[in-house]
Amino acid sequence: MHTLDVYLHYQLLALYFQGASTPIPATAANGLAPCPECKQGVVRLGPKSASCNRWKEGCKFSIWLEQHGKKLSESQITQLLEKRRTNVIKGFKKEDGSGSYDARLILTDGFKVRLEFDNEVTPKRA
Repeated sequence: MHTLDVYLHYQLLALYFQGASTPIPATAANGLAPCPECKQGVVRLGPKSASCNRWKEGCKFSIWLEQHGKKLSESQITQLLEKRRTNVIKGFKKEDGSGSYDARLILTDGFKVRLEFDNEVTPKRA
């Protein structure tokens, strides 16, 4: 066990025996960040998605690691969880395979991942 792991283990034990009702920080539970949906669990990386560890309790929060043909890095997922948006990500693939484009990912109020473009042009109405 690493020194940090031992420290966190003792911190968790201390909280348990003190009867603490505050949520455990994500870093203490080896997660990327607290779950933005249920606010009680932590989001952990799996083979194909990053999901809340409280799925057995009914939390359905999950983010696919591949979005629009682009595999996301751990730091991009963490940024999406903590700030609800990423910096511009380069290299999303067009559906027809004709090229790629750059965009941000945002986490909506409904906890869905959507694209956001910096230069979105609002269509003019006639």
